[in-house]
Parts: sequence; C-alpha cells; structure tokens
Amino acid sequence: MNTPEEVHVGFLKIVHSQLKKEVKMETGIGRQYITSRQELGMTRAETLRLLFEEYPKSSIENEQVEFASLYVTGRCHLSCPHCYAEEEFAGLSKDAPTEQMVKIINFLCQLTGRIQLTGGEIFVRVDPESRRNDTLLLVDEISQRNREVIMQTTGMHITVPMLEFCATRNVKWFSLSLDGPDAESNSLIRGNDSAFTKTIELIPQLKSSGFKVKVGTTMTALTSKRENLIKVGELMMKLGVDNWKITQFFGREKGRASGENANWLSVPDELFNSLTTELQKMFQGQEMRVTTHSVNDFSSSPALLVQPTGIITVTHGAGDVYVGNALTNKPTDTIAQLESRSGIASIRVNAQKTY
Repeated sequence: MNTPEEVHVGFLKIVHSQLKKEVKMETGIGRQYITSRQELGMTRAETLRLLFEEYPKSSIENEQVEFASLYVTGRCHLSCPHCYAEEEFAGLSKDAPTEQMVKIINFLCQLTGRIQLTGGEIFVRVDPESRRNDTLLLVDEISQRNREVIMQTTGMHITVPMLEFCATRNVKWFSLSLDGPDAESNSLIRGNDSAFTKTIELIPQLKSSGFKVKVGTTMTALTSKRENLIKVGELMMKLGVDNWKITQFFGREKGRASGENANWLSVPDELFNSLTTELQKMFQGQEMRVTTHSVNDFSSSPALLVQPTGIITVTHGAGDVYVGNALTNKPTDTIAQLESRSGIASIRVNAQKTY
C-alpha cells in the first residue's frame, strides 16, 4: 500500500482540473486524494476548501516581506545548549492543530513569497487531533499557494520518500546545522554522535535531488577553534553546500540559551569578526557563499518570526518586537507595523544573506 506521501507525488502527474473534477464527484483518483489527505490529518471539508479556493498568486520579487520563519513545533530530539526555541514556545504543552497552522500559512502567503518551516525539529511535530506528523501537509499547503518553502531541520528524520515529495513541491532550500568537522566536536553542541554522520550523508542526497543547501554553524566557546572552523568550511566546499552561514551566539532571556549558558558560550565580538573575516577571504571566489550574522546584525537585519499561536515578532538582538497576530489581524495591519518600524528593508537584508 502506498504511503500518503507517495500518493501525493503521484497526484502531480494528473491535470489539476481533472483532479478537481474527480474530487468533486468522489470517484477514482478523487476519492484516493481525499483519503490520503485524511491520513495526513486533514478533514474532508478542509480538503475540499483548500483544493477549490483561489489564492492570490505572486512571485517572491513582488512580495512586501521577502522572508518569514514559521515555528511549527518546539519539540526536538536534540538538546543543543545554544538553542533559543524553548523561549519561543514557553507555556505551550503541545503542538498547534493542523487547521490552525493552515490558517497561519494562508495569512503569511498574503505577506511573503518565502516561508521557512522551523522549530524545534519540524519532522517531530504532531497534530494533536490526528496524532500524526503533518509537516509534509504544511509543505503542500504553502506550495499550493505558489510560495517557496524552506525546510530547516536536523535532517535526522528525513527519508527518501520525503525528499521525493519535497522535490515535487515548491521546496527550494534545506537548512541544516553543523558545528564541528567530525562527530566528536559536533556532538559537543548537538549531544548526538549520529547527527554529524546523518548531516554529511544527507547533503549529497539533497544536492542530487535538486535542492539548494544552507549549513549553519553557531560560533560559541565550544566551536570557535580556528582549525576546526577551517575544516568545517573545507568539508562544506567538498560536499557542494551553497551557503555556509556562521552566526555569533548570543544569550536569551529564557530557554537553554539563557542563564549560565548565555555567559560561558558567548564569544567576544573581536574574535567572531576576525575569524569570519579570515574564513570569508579563504573561501572567496568559490561556488559556496560564506555569510555571517553577528550579534549586532540581529538589530540591523532582524528576522520575522511567527509562532504557532499566531504571534508575529521581529527578532532583534535586544529582544523581540510584537508586530501582529496571524490569527486575528489583517496582513495589511502587519505590513503597516513593519513599515512604521522600518523593518521590511532590514528583513530583506537578512533574507538575502541567508538564502
């Protein structure tokens, strides 16, 4: 029996109008489509609404906000000491329902042309009603609205059928993390020896499947050894990574990135700037971009973050600024808030440095 993901891939070979006709009549492939969507966590009514409702179409270049990150879960199988996801999900005991996430996606698709699914680990998200992982369903909803999807993941739960599914949707980038040139050094942050192996095995798979790959390294007191950073860069070059982004760790008020971790994991601005300048010069002229994000950059080029509660914030180094709620506000209201804070241009800078 085909998996829901495999059924979705097969549907792409069918002319959309024919699919709509058979779904409406609930015959043949239309009945299978409804069933597969139900297996992925959607009700029949929601499936029909999403299939027949018309959504605004536009290219990324025409969007007012170039890039937004949508947190889909706070849960993760790793426990990285520099992670601040716990702060974003404080007080949430379970993941938001699929229906709520789809409403947020519909809002964001009127705001931006690029949506990054992030967490936590996006593939351990569970819809509380169906008790299934619905991440690929969310990918499908974004793609149906002609928007680009970016997958930020540890990569440890990805399978070949998942990649085949994403290749048939509007997924352009995968964003992974690597904090050392070998399993031992990487596990100092990730706390899992297999995380290194899985990442370096996954990158060639992603490239051969046609995806662009960004690998992020967070510079902390554990990962700031010059020799190791050079080896990570050389490994990224060898594997064909498109963008190696080095981010300076900064402490947060809550989560694992707070308290004692905020103090001992931090690296001085001078050290971060000198090492990243050297690394950029070292790999200059290569196909791989080397981009950086310092603590100061968090203020000058912030990120637009959306929580599963609908809360929208612009994240600065000094703290998050509330700009609206995707479940209660209109997109035009959020745009006005961003314009009043000069946030749109600075978010564009962040997006261009990242993807």
